[in-house]
Amino acid sequence: MPVPDELRGQSRTLLILAEPEELAAELASSARRAGWEPLVAGDAMQFGYCYAEQQPSAMVVSSEALVAAVNRIRREGELQEMLCILAGADVAGGVSSDGWYRLHWPMEQKRFVSLLDL
Repeated sequence: MPVPDELRGQSRTLLILAEPEELAAELASSARRAGWEPLVAGDAMQFGYCYAEQQPSAMVVSSEALVAAVNRIRREGELQEMLCILAGADVAGGVSSDGWYRLHWPMEQKRFVSLLDL
């Protein structure tokens, strides 16, 4: 049963779509330790469904192709501003012009947790 927006508390839900599965598990574990509720999607279809249903306050993906797909979904939806993170072994750290935080994983685990604490 849907919960009315006025009854929802501050969401600490982090939606994750990352490959390989080990990366998704590491991200979920770090998020859980930071006090977040991680939701791990197995594929882009499930990610889109969870994104619409759960209205997460943050998301993490592991490839540039997924960033483009998520940006399309976000443009089409009515969802609020949220923390968007691209994390992977082949990702150069920094912040892009489209607002995505880019983290070289696992080297920037502490930065990941600090972003979640903001």
